[in-house]
Order: sequence, then C-alpha cells, then structure tokens
Amino acid sequence: MASVTACGGDEPAPTPPSPNPPSSPSLSSPTLQARIEGDSLYVAFVDDNGYEMCYWFCPTMANKLFTFHRVGYRTTSRTLPNVSNINEKAGITWLNRTASDNIGPVEMRKGGWVGGNHLVNGTRTAVTKSVSIYCDGAKMTAASGEVKCNKVSIDVVNNLLDPSSSVTTEGTFSATMITEEVHYEIVRNAIEVTVSHTYSPGVDNKINTYYGMQSMFNGEDMIMTPHGPYNDFTPTSRIASFKFGDYPKFDRFIETNSSLGWCQAAHLLPEGIGDHRYVNPNHDIFVTSVYWKYYHVLIRSLDVTGGTSYSWRGVYSWFRPIVNDDDVLVYSAVLDGVEAIYVDAKRPCSVTFALPARWAADGKKVVVAQADNGITLNADNASQVRLSASGAGTAILKLAAR
Repeated sequence: MASVTACGGDEPAPTPPSPNPPSSPSLSSPTLQARIEGDSLYVAFVDDNGYEMCYWFCPTMANKLFTFHRVGYRTTSRTLPNVSNINEKAGITWLNRTASDNIGPVEMRKGGWVGGNHLVNGTRTAVTKSVSIYCDGAKMTAASGEVKCNKVSIDVVNNLLDPSSSVTTEGTFSATMITEEVHYEIVRNAIEVTVSHTYSPGVDNKINTYYGMQSMFNGEDMIMTPHGPYNDFTPTSRIASFKFGDYPKFDRFIETNSSLGWCQAAHLLPEGIGDHRYVNPNHDIFVTSVYWKYYHVLIRSLDVTGGTSYSWRGVYSWFRPIVNDDDVLVYSAVLDGVEAIYVDAKRPCSVTFALPARWAADGKKVVVAQADNGITLNADNASQVRLSASGAGTAILKLAAR
C-alpha cells in the first residue's frame, strides 16, 4: 500500500453543534469501523457522548510517509461508527493536522535532520517501503470494504536516508541510513505507537537530537504536564521547556483547545529509550517551539554505528474530560490496548466522580493499575470512585473480571 501520492489539503472544517448522546454499547461490542480507499485508511469510533472520532492515515508530510494525517470529530446520533464519509469537507473538526512530524525525525551530526517532514535541498530524506493493515488481526485490503472491529493495527516500514549519498531519479537519496519500523494500534479514542530504529551496516555517526513523540494538536491554548512543573492547565504563553534532572518522572503532556473543549494527551511509556537513558539530567526532557509544537526528548548526543538499535512506545489520545475542575482532571483513554481512566490530582483534595455508564453495565470491577504515593482511590462498584490525594499526582484505573 506504500505510495508517493500525498493526501488532502488543509481546508478548514466547521465546528458541529452539541450532539444528543446515543445509548452506549457494551465494552465487548465492535467499536471501530475501517475502510481503505486508494492510499488512505479511514477509521471511525463513536464515544459515549455522541461524538464520532475520525482517523485518516495516508502518505503525508514532505517525505510522504504513511502515518496519521488527520484526527478529528463530528457529532452523530448513531451508536455505531460510519466510515463512509471522512474527508476535508465532511463536517469534521480536525484536532490533529500533520503539517509536521508526529513521531519525529532524527538530527544527525553528519547529514542534519532526516525523516519526518525534513528535506535536504529539496531532496526527500525518507521513504515508506511497506504498509500492512489488520482489523482484529485479519489482513485488510481495499477489497475488504467497510470492516467492523475493536482494533486496527498498521505496520509501516520507512527508510531514513543518508544525505551524503547520490540522488535518485525519484528525488530521494539513494542509501538507507536507518530502517524505521512503526506499529500503530487504533483502539477507541487513542493511537498507540511503537517505533524502532536500526542503523545500516557501515554507519558511523552521532545523533544530536531525537525527539520521537511530539504533538501536532490544533488550537491549543493551555497545557498540563503531570509529573512536571504544570500540575493544572496553564496558558501556552507561560509554558517553558524543563529538564530531566528536575522532573525525572515526567512522561505525559496534555493540551486543550478551550473553545472546543477537547484535549490531546501524549503519554510516553517507560519502555526502551522511553526511560530516558540517553538524556542527561541537565538536558531538557520537554521542549516547546516557536511553532506551537511540544516534544518529548528521547536522545541527546549518542554515537551510532551499523547495527545500533533502540525503540520506544507511546499513546496519543483525544478526549473531552469526564471531570476537569480545580482539583482533578479525569479522562478516558487507552493503555496497553484496553480502555483506562486517567486521574490527575492537581493539588491535595478529596473528591468523588462518576465513571462511564458502560463500566457498571459490563459486570466487572475497577482496579487501580497504577498510582503515585499519596493517591488513594476507592471504587465500591464500577460507577463511582472516591479519590483522596495528599498532593499532585496520577492514578490509572482499568476494569478486571470479578
């Protein structure tokens, strides 16, 4: 399915009116619908509140790499998604537009930036070599039509190229410096990304910077950094980069577009180089830019040779919060392929909040998958949770069999 044909433009989409929420399906019902058309993959999901999440993957950015090009929402009265009409003019409010990188290029000492949205003197520094798409493990093609499932998986292989090599007639550099393997999993309102890099034989170079997970959220005006310096949503004008040594537990930033009431979270998991083994305590762990982009930092200065490899995993999620007040942020996302409720205490507090109605209807119990010291949660049933926090911190809830 790999292609050099870029996909859609950046026409603005109207903001839909507030919806009438549909009845909620069971957690076990198929939640996604997917369709392949030409070089594009379209996926849709209906949440509890009458919003249809729309995902659009295709060859995008200057290097025409296959990744998520658009993520947005529209209102619906349906309980099941309809993937038949996802495009720039379909009444979708786009929350993520890949005019730049989502998973990041690499800055090399010899050759500069390669991959992502970066060209060198107009020559492409990366190409997509293969794309494979699966719905609940079954291979999907354009002939599959509209498929219902709970998980869409996409395996992509990109070649990141050596700018010192010759230029091909296709306008790319001829030699591969890095083989980039990317595994995407779409579940509900989230995309989990696993990325690995392997350096080609003969490479002798140094990585100056590798950000990896980064954000292309639209219209953010406030940011929150649990386990960082910003425990509540803070205006973007007051957000600054901060260092690993000051905030060694930092792993997630959350942006909000206040006018829409939607947020995006970028959760870097502590696996592979997500543990920040290649970041010095004096280096920034979170970086802002003049382009209103925000970055997790994964590598600062690393010698690489043929055979060097590393990997990381992270989860992007888009949501309207269950609760967002002076005390807590509570939202539904996905962790390890299943729905999870993230609870971020912004300060010392004691609060009670309701969980999605589906959780109580599914006959399971709520378990605390992880929680910081000083955070206590009690769930008498799967509909309501009591939180006690001695200070700012995070807990994550999941469902388990009784």
